[in-house]
Amino acid sequence: MKPVAAYVTITDMQRSIAFYNRLWNTQPAHTDTRYSYYDLDGFSFGLFDPAGDGETTVTGNNSVLCFKVDELAVAYDHIRQHASTIDPILETQHVRLFQFTDPDGNRLEVFQEK
Repeated sequence: MKPVAAYVTITDMQRSIAFYNRLWNTQPAHTDTRYSYYDLDGFSFGLFDPAGDGETTVTGNNSVLCFKVDELAVAYDHIRQHASTIDPILETQHVRLFQFTDPDGNRLEVFQEK
């Protein structure tokens, strides 16, 4: 089994698209008012607005998506220009990492292996 996609629940599609466009310097592969997604080197990262289905869902703080980078400092400098909150860089035995939130409070993590 290989993970190929994940999505976060959002409340404002246009705001989220603008945030992730700036974050990844790319446009979504597909956009509509209910579900939009980015193709990130074969991994589909989606934005889901449950209001399009008449659902109500709590956003933020219910999962953490992790992204591996080669240069953590470069990623940190770029993301801190766009994220509503960003934590300081932490070092563990095997990785350096930081977490940040998107406009709906979803937590994302970026890490670099040592």
